[in-house]
Amino acid sequence: MTEGSGDSDWTPVRRSTLAAATEHLLPLDPGRDPRQRRQVAEAVARFVRETLANPGQETQRPFVLAALDELHDLAARLPPSHDPQAEPRGFSEVGGDEREQLLRQLEADSNPYLSHGLALLLQISLEGFFGDPRYGANPGGLSWTALGLTPLGPRRRVATRHSTAESKNP
Repeated sequence: MTEGSGDSDWTPVRRSTLAAATEHLLPLDPGRDPRQRRQVAEAVARFVRETLANPGQETQRPFVLAALDELHDLAARLPPSHDPQAEPRGFSEVGGDEREQLLRQLEADSNPYLSHGLALLLQISLEGFFGDPRYGANPGGLSWTALGLTPLGPRRRVATRHSTAESKNP
């Protein structure tokens, strides 16, 4: 990422929450290889971080960060699964049903700041998932391959005015 682009905003907890949220939100076949699902989700999470680092997006980043923080906090407040002495869990450590419940809870939250952050996260994640690799989305066509699609021709990276150092060096 470029200097001053908000990279310090992406703590390890936020990165893991983002990766877990994108993996859950993406339309990937649950029967697919879990490694491939994680690889696609991590690529989309990187696209989300890069997009929010672009000039003109600095006003959107706080919404998404607040939504990720709230997802983590909501997960930490869930009752322990088996052991009452267990440490609180973050969003990345809860199961699929719990993730769905927490995402729906955030979607319905009366705080428009949080629901807007979740809507932005979903929008940017889908752009990163379905987008053309030439524009920094879907690196190597991973999601197209996961969906059984074949690109029509060679896909060279197109430099855009919003390209960042991270997107040039995945």
